[in-house]
Amino acid sequence: EGTAAVRIGVDVGEDSGYIDNYNLSNQLARSGTNDDKWTVLRLAAKVAPDDTMTITPAFYGEWERTGDTSVFFPDFGLYKQQKEVQEPSVDHLLVGSLTVAKQWDWGQLTSISSYFQQQFNRTEDGTYYNSEYLGYIIDSDPPNGIQNEGYQIGLLPGPVYTRIKTSVVSQELRIASTPAPDSGFSWVGGLFYSDYKVHRLFNAYIDDFNQTFENIYGIAPEDATVFAGATFPNNSVATDNTAEDEKQYAIFADVSYKFIPSLKGTAGLRYSYAPTIFNDFQGGYFSIGVPPVSQRAKFYATTPKFSLTYDATPNVTWYASASEGYRIGGSEIYISPGLCAQDLANLGLSSAPGTYNSDSLWSYEGGLKGRFFDDTLSIDVDGYYLQWKNI
Repeated sequence: EGTAAVRIGVDVGEDSGYIDNYNLSNQLARSGTNDDKWTVLRLAAKVAPDDTMTITPAFYGEWERTGDTSVFFPDFGLYKQQKEVQEPSVDHLLVGSLTVAKQWDWGQLTSISSYFQQQFNRTEDGTYYNSEYLGYIIDSDPPNGIQNEGYQIGLLPGPVYTRIKTSVVSQELRIASTPAPDSGFSWVGGLFYSDYKVHRLFNAYIDDFNQTFENIYGIAPEDATVFAGATFPNNSVATDNTAEDEKQYAIFADVSYKFIPSLKGTAGLRYSYAPTIFNDFQGGYFSIGVPPVSQRAKFYATTPKFSLTYDATPNVTWYASASEGYRIGGSEIYISPGLCAQDLANLGLSSAPGTYNSDSLWSYEGGLKGRFFDDTLSIDVDGYYLQWKNI
């Protein structure tokens, strides 16, 4: 008692589906296909070993599964869909944090550690873009002269599987002074680190493509001139493996000074360094000619801020501020110079850049906050001017 406290929350729920899925033979395949189920867990605690220290851990977890999308086809019927591939998704979210604060007479040290992870798995129906498209391509140059049979390929289910894992680790150490009654100075300083990672796996298939093609045309797909030697291992038509890693290192400091009891000025500076890594490897029929992409880039930024606060009366405060911010640059996936030649030429380029630089902005703000007539009227008036460069 008086030292530790814990809060636990659990939420379990389900929404029934209201979309009915029919197969290509107009038979009901799944009733209520877009049902949704979830479980949420939240834990929070606070420990105060003494009057000068607090420890606050927290955890949040969410698990959600959706059976299908809520798409329906009005021409087929209200709340009815007709497609061959069910499109479920699974979303797992974990967030953890630990905040430790220690107070001394001269100031306070605060450590904030956090972790974020999301795993999102999704299945999509790529039949139109994959199966039907390849069926159309086959009919444009039919193997062994067997014409108008591409529709059989177009009827094959075309599932597309996407797996995306995102994680972020961050750590901040912050020291803040305790304002002394006889001094107008106060300050805050600290260090910041984060590591942001994304791994994306994309796989598109046409079920039974190889066997069906061979049954129709008597040869394997790679032996047909229409595919120019392209292979379809395990009926795969496209793969994409993308990995991003963005780290940030920063140091920051703010200093405030009261010129008079009612007028305070603050100046701050933050220096950031962000190295990034980007890798993208594509394969399969739809990625023929796409080279692997491996990019490394480094970004730097020094961002100041300034502010003035004037307490005209105990109930009226004027303020003005100016601060600079920036957004980290990054890398791009491969863009075909052949397909985009004219657009690139219009920009004075022969090929697409592999990376793009950071952009920045200055934000200027001024305003008034006040309470009047015995707190029966409050007024906030603010004006902003933003200057955004190199978007």
